[in-house]
Amino acid sequence: MEMADILDLINILVKNSVLDLSGYQLSSLPPEIGNLTNLTELNLMENQLSSLPPEIGNLTNLTELNLYENKLSSLPPEIGNLTNLIGLSLGENKLSSLPPEIGNLTNLTGLFLEGNQLSSLPPEIGNLTNLTGLYLYGNKLRSLPPELSKLMNLTMLDLENNPLESPPPEIVERGIKAIFEYLKQLPEPEKVIIHNEAKLLLVGQGDVGKTCIKNRLIHDEFIEDKSTQGIDISEWKIVAPTAEQEQIKLNIWDFGGQEIYHATHQFFLTKRSIYLLVWNARRAKDYEHIYYWLQIIDAFGENSPIILVLSKLNERDDDLNMKDLKEQFPQIVDMFKIDSEDGNGFPNLKDIITRTAWHLPHMRTPWGESWFKVREQLEQNGRNWITYNEFHQICEKEKLDQKQTDTLDEYLHDLGVIIHFRDRIALKNMVILKPDWATKAFYRILDTPFVRQNGGVLPHDKLEQIWDIKIYPQEIHPKILELMNKFELVYELPDKRSHLVAELLPSTESKLEWDNTNNLCFYYRYDFLPAGVITRFIVRVHQVIERRPDGTQLCWREGVVLQRENTRAFVKVKKIERLIEIKINGDNKRELLAVIRHEFSQINRSIKRIKIDEEIPCNCSIDCTYKFEYGKLLKAEKAGKGIVQCHDSWDDVPLSLLLDGYEKKENRIKNLDSKDSRISIHAREVIMRDQYKAGQVGAQGPGAHAHDITFNQIWNENKDDIDLLALAMELNDLRLRLKKEATKPEHDIFIGAITSAEGFAREKNGPKTLEYLSKAGKWTLDIATKIGVPVATEALKKALGL
Repeated sequence: MEMADILDLINILVKNSVLDLSGYQLSSLPPEIGNLTNLTELNLMENQLSSLPPEIGNLTNLTELNLYENKLSSLPPEIGNLTNLIGLSLGENKLSSLPPEIGNLTNLTGLFLEGNQLSSLPPEIGNLTNLTGLYLYGNKLRSLPPELSKLMNLTMLDLENNPLESPPPEIVERGIKAIFEYLKQLPEPEKVIIHNEAKLLLVGQGDVGKTCIKNRLIHDEFIEDKSTQGIDISEWKIVAPTAEQEQIKLNIWDFGGQEIYHATHQFFLTKRSIYLLVWNARRAKDYEHIYYWLQIIDAFGENSPIILVLSKLNERDDDLNMKDLKEQFPQIVDMFKIDSEDGNGFPNLKDIITRTAWHLPHMRTPWGESWFKVREQLEQNGRNWITYNEFHQICEKEKLDQKQTDTLDEYLHDLGVIIHFRDRIALKNMVILKPDWATKAFYRILDTPFVRQNGGVLPHDKLEQIWDIKIYPQEIHPKILELMNKFELVYELPDKRSHLVAELLPSTESKLEWDNTNNLCFYYRYDFLPAGVITRFIVRVHQVIERRPDGTQLCWREGVVLQRENTRAFVKVKKIERLIEIKINGDNKRELLAVIRHEFSQINRSIKRIKIDEEIPCNCSIDCTYKFEYGKLLKAEKAGKGIVQCHDSWDDVPLSLLLDGYEKKENRIKNLDSKDSRISIHAREVIMRDQYKAGQVGAQGPGAHAHDITFNQIWNENKDDIDLLALAMELNDLRLRLKKEATKPEHDIFIGAITSAEGFAREKNGPKTLEYLSKAGKWTLDIATKIGVPVATEALKKALGL
C-alpha cells in the first residue's frame, strides 16, 4: 500500500471507529493518521514500521492498539495520551526501552511486550494498576523495578527467556505474590545489600580425596581425614576477581561417595551451584564412575558448571577425552590435576572456582536490610533448630509483616539455608537452621548395620542407640522421622513402633507366585536411571503394599507388590535395561495403573534432563516382544490414525485394541493436550521454564517459543470457523463476567487464561489463543454458554476437545 493510498483511506474513514492495516508492509505512517480521532481500534500488526508519528497521540478514543511484529525501536512520548487504551500489543519489535509516559495508560489491562530488547522497565510501570496481563517473554531484563509490586490486579506475568538476577529464580518460581514481596523489601538502590553466595558441591566415589581437597581449599594445608559419612558442610570465603575485591561466601557441601548414600544425595544436589567432580588417578576403576556422576549432576544440577578434578596427581597422570565429554556435557568448565598433599595444582583450581562462582547468574543478588539482618541472626543463633514462633519473632523485630515473613521463609528454604516444611503438621513449627544436622541424622540411619540386617525395619526403641541423644533428644525423634518421610526415605509401619527404611530393604527379590496371563503391562524406560527411583516409589505407595501371611509387606529394594480392590500390581526395576516394569492383574487394572502412573509422574518430575519414555507391549501375537512408545500412540490416535504397525512382525495393529485397556479415550486426549502444552498457567503465577544458560534463568520444561504442534493442528483444522477479532471482543465480555462470577481460587486461573487468550486473539495468533483457551476449564465454558458469546463458546469447545 502506497502513502497516497493510506491518505485516501484516512480521508474516507475519518468517522470510522475501526481501522485494520495489518500485513501491508507499511514502513511509515503519515501525520494525518492523527485525524482519525473517532478510532477505538487500530490494527497495524505485521508491518515494517520503525517509528510512530507524534500525531498518534491524537487518537485518544483508542481502546485497542495492535503493533505486533513491526520494527519499532522506540515509542513517542505522545503514546501516553492514549489513556483509554485497554489493550496494547507491542510484541516482536525492537524496543530497548519504554518512555515514562507509558505510566499514563492507567486503563490498560493487557500489555504485550514479548520478543523485544528491553533491558529495564520504567518505574512508571507501577501506575498501570488495572493490568491483569504483562507479557515480557524474550527480552533482556536483568531486574524488575520495585514499583511493579503496585500492580495488585496482575494475574499473568510472562518472564520467560530473560536473564533475570533480581528477583532471583527461587523467588520468581514462587509466583507473582513472592515477586511482589521481594520487590517491596528492596530499599533505595544506595541502601541495597548485595549478597554474594553460592554452593560448591564436591562429588565422586568414596575415598577419592574430596575431604582433603576441601581442607586444602579452606585452610591451605594437607589434613588427612576419614571418609565423609553422609554430607559435611563448611564455609569458605574467597575474594571476587574484581578491582573492588568483593567477598564471596561459598558453602562447601562434601558428599560421601559410598553407594548407599547416592539415592539420598539427590535431594541435596541443587541447580545454580558449582560442582567439583573428583576422581582418583590411582585407581583406573574411577573412570567408570565419571560418566555416572556427570549424568547425576546433569539430572539434578541441570546447567550448573562442572569442574573436573583429578586427585592424587603425583601417583598417576592420566588424561580424559575432554572434547567428547564437553560435547555431551557442555556445562563442563575444564579439568584440573591436583595433589592435596603438596598443594600442586591448587592455585589454578582456586582461580577457576573463584571466576566460575563470580559469574553464576545469582551472584550479586540485592537484599533488603531487613532480610539480611534476619539471615544474620539465624546464622549467629548457634542452635540446630528453632520453633517457627521464634523465627516469626525475629522477622517481626525487623519490621517484616506476615507476607514478607512467608516469602523470606520460603526463599531461605529454597536456597538450602534452612529446612522448613510448612505443609506437614509435625514439621511446620520446626525451622532447621543447620541442614547438615538433619542430614547427619539421615545418614546415621543408613550407616547402621542392624537396620540392614533387620530387613530395613527401624524400631523406634533403637533410635537412642543410633542417634546421640545430646544432639538428637528423644522428644524430636518423631520429627526427624517425619522429615525422612518427607524426603521419601522412610515410612511408618502399621505397628506404630517402627519405620521401614526403603534403601535398606533386602536386595533379593521376594519369593512369590505371579500369574502372567491377562496382565496389563506398562513400562518406564530411562536414558539414565538414577538410584532411588523404586525405593521412593515404595515409600509413596506403602499403604497399598500387599502383605505376606505373617503380616510383613511384600517389597524388596528393587521391587514391590501392590494390592487394591481385588487387583494386584508387580512393580520391579531392571537396572541393566534402565527399565521399570509394571504388571497388573485383577478386576480394576486401569484404576490401579492410574495410581501407579501418578506416583511415578511425581518422582520423574523431580528428575530433570533425562529422557523417560512410557511404553506398552505390542499385542499382535502372544510371543511379540516389541514395545510401543505410549505417547506416540496417543499422538497417532489424535491424528486420526486407526492402525499402527508392529516393528518386529510388521503386522497391522488396531490402535483401540492397544490403548483401551490403559485409559478411557476422553482421558487419553485430555492428558495428551496437557502434556503437549509446555507453558504452565497459574493465577498470580509466573510463566517461566527451568532451562537456563550462563547468565540466564528460567523455569522448566523443554521446548522453544514456537507454538505447540498440537495447537497448530487444531487451529489449522478450525481456522476457517473462528474469527479471531470477533473472538477477542467476546473474550473481553466473557472475562468481565467471569470476574463477577468467580468464587473459588481456581477461578482466577481460568480468568488469567482468558486474559491471555484475548491478547493472542487480538494479535491474530490462533494456535496460542487455543493453547490458553484449553486452560480455561469447564466452568468458563458454562459461563460462556450462559451469557451467549457463540464465537467464544465454540472456540472453547475446540480447545477443550469437546
